[in-house]
Amino acid sequence: MRLTAGARALLIGVLALPLTLSTLSPASAESTLTVTPTGPVGPVAVGEPATVGFTIDPNPAGEPVQLEWVVRAGLLETDPVVRSGSDDVTPDVDGVVSLTFETPSELGEGTYGLEVAASHDVAGAGSASGASGIVPVVVDNPPTVSMRLNRPLFFPMEDDYRDLLRMTFDASEDVVVRIRIADDTGATVRTLRRVDVVAGEPAQQNWNGRGADPRKLAPAGDYTVIASATDAAGNVVEVSADVAVSLAKWRMTTTTTSHRAKKSMYDKFVGRCSKLVSPAKARGWPGSQGYYSKARCRRTANSADVVVGAHAWWVPESRNKEYGKISVEVYGGKAKKAGRGYLILGYYGASHNGFVGRTKLGPKVAWHAGESRKAKSLVRYQKGRPYLVWSVGLAEGSRYDVKKFRIKVRRVALVDEDGTVLAPRDGLGRRVTAGAPVVRSAPTGIPLPS
Repeated sequence: MRLTAGARALLIGVLALPLTLSTLSPASAESTLTVTPTGPVGPVAVGEPATVGFTIDPNPAGEPVQLEWVVRAGLLETDPVVRSGSDDVTPDVDGVVSLTFETPSELGEGTYGLEVAASHDVAGAGSASGASGIVPVVVDNPPTVSMRLNRPLFFPMEDDYRDLLRMTFDASEDVVVRIRIADDTGATVRTLRRVDVVAGEPAQQNWNGRGADPRKLAPAGDYTVIASATDAAGNVVEVSADVAVSLAKWRMTTTTTSHRAKKSMYDKFVGRCSKLVSPAKARGWPGSQGYYSKARCRRTANSADVVVGAHAWWVPESRNKEYGKISVEVYGGKAKKAGRGYLILGYYGASHNGFVGRTKLGPKVAWHAGESRKAKSLVRYQKGRPYLVWSVGLAEGSRYDVKKFRIKVRRVALVDEDGTVLAPRDGLGRRVTAGAPVVRSAPTGIPLPS
């Protein structure tokens, strides 16, 4: 509710001076009391109790004072009375008494006039009385104000990813909104520019994650946006919402995933004189594989001494398919009691089935790295999810045990201050679909490790 210019002038004038006149006639008395309001009344909501203080002068010094009061429908002496009553009160040491009354709900919002007459008996000297005159009482319902945040978590690292927190305000009447950002202790870390909200028209404000020093970001953590909305009558409504700040940033990072050797094999070639067993013999490695050339006979015709396993597994996702280099590593080594022990590792291209990156792995039981190549040339996609295809194999009587494979890839990810990858999450050790990828465009034949 807005006060008219006349009502504002009258309110200011009434409160500026002590008032001793009233349309409530004080009782005949040998002395006069001055009854002065201690401050403005309201705004209070329709039908809610209003409390006003009055200073009684001279101070009755703890003696009871009788108050008779009326509330008028306006600020004129001719306005009708809408409430009335009486109370017995005792002033405090400063001569202040307090009067509480219910605002007239049947008349709604508006500015009403309160008149108070005070009297008390003076020991041995009759009585004293006085009146306040008309005191404005502003009755105004507080506005309905809402605040919406565009996200519960934002990342103010200025990498074009959820950099700003946006607040949207709606109000049932015109209000001025003042906003502060508080940390988890309640301390204010930033005060934002005020927002003028027009009734029925959403208004917005942003926070860029900066603290009191605009050159520095606020620390990562939990914060509360506290907005105080004030209407024309002086009603104040406070709304708040929680938000989390993360200092994670999109950047190139290295991610490594590993799995048991048997899990990723989708095809194989085993010559008639050779074996491919799982688990590998005499190792005690669950899910491992043993590639054993010439385990059944010594022939080599028709690739009888060849063993090859074709593998495919998921690659950790990258933002917008932005990858660096990728490689496969093998944990394994020469089989126990074997005379020879080597293993050939290589990849199948993404747009063709050519065998690239051929690497010969040594006999020591350890992690062995394959060639590092541009991921763009190797990574394929199944229903939008990236995967890699490779093979390992041997011949010439070599025997090799493989415990695990490890995929190492450079990708663009959302990385927190402590190095934790927050996004993308697919491929980080969990399978969206069961088992290995389905390699529908299988390589034409399996390259032999000759």
